[in-house]
Amino acid sequence: MEYKGAIMRDDEIVSALNDLIETDHNAIGAYNTAIDGLGNHPTVREAFTQFRGDHERHVRELSPFVRQYGGDPEKKPGGIGVLRKGWTAISKLGGADAILSAMVSNEQSAVSSYEEGATKNFPPDILQYVQGGLQDERRHLAYCQAEYERLKKAA
Repeated sequence: MEYKGAIMRDDEIVSALNDLIETDHNAIGAYNTAIDGLGNHPTVREAFTQFRGDHERHVRELSPFVRQYGGDPEKKPGGIGVLRKGWTAISKLGGADAILSAMVSNEQSAVSSYEEGATKNFPPDILQYVQGGLQDERRHLAYCQAEYERLKKAA
């Protein structure tokens, strides 16, 4: 990809990175809830545990850049994250397919956030982490969609 325009101002970098970090905190909370509800699906639980680890890694990778550019990294989910976690918790009542449906929605949101982040004129060292995060999010979404479809067919 080629990016045009000036590199972002420090405050723009901090804001955009904190938006991504908040997205990751939102996902971590949703995955914690989803993992708790997938007792009879060890393979999906294992994948979700790895995906939660990816989101935790994103927070660890992006947070130093926020500090480098004069900000404080987000440390918790935003209001949307609380709602998504609640929706995921309610979906536990519907079983694994409902949990996967909720996680598809959650990962669609994460993909959207990272796609937007990947269009920004971050310095190259930051952009490589944002693009890597986008690849992770797309992989998570593809898995959640495939597992959701598989469970629907098996039902």
